[in-house]
Amino acid sequence: MIIPKDKIKKIINESLINEISMDRFKTKHLGEPIGFTIITANRHEYSKKENKERYNSLRKDYLSTGYRFIPLIGSYKETTRDPETGEEAGRMRVIEDTIFIPDRPYKEDTPDLFDFTKNMAKKYNQEAFIFRQTDENTIKAYEGN
Repeated sequence: MIIPKDKIKKIINESLINEISMDRFKTKHLGEPIGFTIITANRHEYSKKENKERYNSLRKDYLSTGYRFIPLIGSYKETTRDPETGEEAGRMRVIEDTIFIPDRPYKEDTPDLFDFTKNMAKKYNQEAFIFRQTDENTIKAYEGN
């Protein structure tokens, strides 16, 4: 699926990433060696309302454990499955509410961000999430579900 330029601009303009400058975002979160994860709770098989509920639940999960986040709009090619056999039927591009979580907890005794995000990926049936460990410069995709 090709997304027209005006639709992309609209998505970016509606996203909360505009509340921070892209340069500050890149410098503060991508330019220094801090860890982070990027994850969503959305799935194409759920309605818009159900995905909004899942997204809000994911946000609460992170806040309750001591992690703040930056809301983003993400995109991913999800695996589709045959409803009768459960076998892979293809891939579908989706645009979804996503959160960027820097590894800077505001509470003590917070769980490890990478391990917590692996648990969230399982809870919300996510095929993958993006992460960077604190002591690494490489951004990776974790595929585990």
